[in-house]
Amino acid sequence: MRIKNSNDITYFIGGILLLLTLRPFFTWSLSGSYAQIVFLFPLAILFWRNYRMNRLNVLYLFFFVFTLLLASISQNRNLIGFFFMIILAAVPFGSKRFMVNVFDRYKTLYSIIIGISILVWLLLFFGIPVPGKIIAPLNAVKTYNYIAYPFLVIPNYLGAGLDVYFQSLRFCGPFDEPGVVGTIAGLMLYIDNFNLKDKRNIFILISGLLSLSLFFYVLSAIFLVCFLFSRNVKVVYKFFISSLMALLIVFSMQNTMTRLLIWDRLEYDKTQGMISGDNRADSSLKSYF
Repeated sequence: MRIKNSNDITYFIGGILLLLTLRPFFTWSLSGSYAQIVFLFPLAILFWRNYRMNRLNVLYLFFFVFTLLLASISQNRNLIGFFFMIILAAVPFGSKRFMVNVFDRYKTLYSIIIGISILVWLLLFFGIPVPGKIIAPLNAVKTYNYIAYPFLVIPNYLGAGLDVYFQSLRFCGPFDEPGVVGTIAGLMLYIDNFNLKDKRNIFILISGLLSLSLFFYVLSAIFLVCFLFSRNVKVVYKFFISSLMALLIVFSMQNTMTRLLIWDRLEYDKTQGMISGDNRADSSLKSYF
């Protein structure tokens, strides 16, 4: 990652700010409002300074701001929360060149951090001691603390059940939940068509797999299905990939850990007529939608 001119510095700063808005554990000491001021506001300024507007984009911007306004009202946000949601409306309208370059710098920084995080996780998994400390959670609602290691946190769950043990093995990276890692990994890989020729994507793929995130696995499965039906894929590859997918599905359904963390979350309740597993479809999400 070479910095050649002032534009590169701007892209690099944008990448850092974009990464910090994801709230890695070393930003948890800042409250939500302060974090928005420190990270989101400068990032929005960068996007506003590099925007490209036309008549169609003005209509899109109006619709986007109106949608955020309704979301803010439904969630009873205060003036500061509403203000920063409106600022966020600038992001989709930055120039293509600016957004691509900022995302590229962000991706490089993210892959470096997540690579170190995976290494530390592997050391701990194999019983090699790594210095760490207890820190408070980002979300005050949570009843447990975290153990912070270099670019890695592990939830310090209370209890000794098998489900607690399996949950503690899920890879969180520097974030408070493994679902954050899985969502980021799934979206970044999908955007890049799961291009593993880019070495950065290898670390991102590993992080998604270790997170045991339902979103990551579902999105990966959708991509593989679309890939199988592509006209450019040879029949041999289609047979190999479909066979591998079938074997992985059978194995994961028979494995206690993957069944508990993934498949049980898709359990269908006939009495309620909906999926009853822990899939985060709570009342707040429905209200926001």
